[in-house]
Amino acid sequence: MRNLAIWLFLLSFLAISCKSKQHLAKVEPQSETITYDGPLQGDAQADSLIQIYKKDLDKEMNRIIGEVAEELIKAQPESTMGNFCADAIYKMATDYYGEPIDFALQNYGGMRLPSIAAGPLTRGKVYELMPFENRVAVLTLNGKETLQLIEHMTMRGGWPISASLRYEIFNKKPIAIEINGEKLDLEKTYKVAMPDYIANGGDNCDFLKLAPRKMTDKLVRKAFFEYILEHTFAEKAIHPKIDGRIAIRNN
Repeated sequence: MRNLAIWLFLLSFLAISCKSKQHLAKVEPQSETITYDGPLQGDAQADSLIQIYKKDLDKEMNRIIGEVAEELIKAQPESTMGNFCADAIYKMATDYYGEPIDFALQNYGGMRLPSIAAGPLTRGKVYELMPFENRVAVLTLNGKETLQLIEHMTMRGGWPISASLRYEIFNKKPIAIEINGEKLDLEKTYKVAMPDYIANGGDNCDFLKLAPRKMTDKLVRKAFFEYILEHTFAEKAIHPKIDGRIAIRNN
């Protein structure tokens, strides 16, 4: 049945893609029973068109855009994959926003791969990592809101954060918080880049909904692409390290 659904979806996509314009004049509802009793026998011409689209899509998704020096692994509270994602958002959000960003974050559940193998990195793999159409948002948070956000990330096991934010976890609470090398100041305001999913209250972040913000027109996935390509143009591989930006204190 899954193949049947995919086949029907592709047919509808091809129909919509046609250049001729038609206008709906009348709708007459009716019901019809469809009995499925074997493999779908498709029209040869439609099958041919579908294969053309599939070949083009496969070619684009298999295109190599960069290199991963070592395996990227998803883990909490800090990981190589998480550091890559957060640092990419930080770097590109700074470019998009046109002003300094204090730090960036990526929610842990938003990364949809457990790992990415070392070696050539394709466009398709980045789509697998970040399949959502989330845009990069830059929020202006006061010191108390910033602390609340860091506490929330900590309570959820630790989310990916850019290297400009560092803190320790003790008894499931954040301590020794530093932003750009300085202690968190509850009287200051901070510019924080994140996926708009989080900015709009996703992952239990309702407290961010009313925060002032600037929405960019860039997808988070696009930020990843551009960050990777910058490394490629500079003949550098993606090589994030565990640097202790989130440390566990036991006593």
